[in-house]
Amino acid sequence: MRETIKELNHLIEEHFHANDNEKQDITVVLSTRDLLELLQGLDVARYDESSIKYDGDLHFVSSCVVGDTTLFFVENIHNSEGLIKHDETDILILPIYLPQSIRNELLKGGYSKVITVTEVSTYEHITELIERQ
Repeated sequence: MRETIKELNHLIEEHFHANDNEKQDITVVLSTRDLLELLQGLDVARYDESSIKYDGDLHFVSSCVVGDTTLFFVENIHNSEGLIKHDETDILILPIYLPQSIRNELLKGGYSKVITVTEVSTYEHITELIERQ
């Protein structure tokens, strides 16, 4: 997933440069290892507000735009009762390694775009999938 993490990093960084009509909230689900790798390449200080809580094994990594405010946050995909949360996002990106039971539960969230990335997904491939949906 190392190369795909670099591509996701590029996607999140490009989120700042999209014109206002194209800005959609992006959430990626990642394991702790992949999350830490992603964070190494991101300039989180560019966001107006950020919160990083990396307890748990799987995490929502979200880049959001609300008006003129940019938000970045990381949180456990499970709530305090152990149930899967449903993040409010436009684009949900899931890794191929996500267990099917968790994938099925997340898909109940009614997201407008759901993308699955593999170990060899490129930035161009990811953006093409987003544009097609």
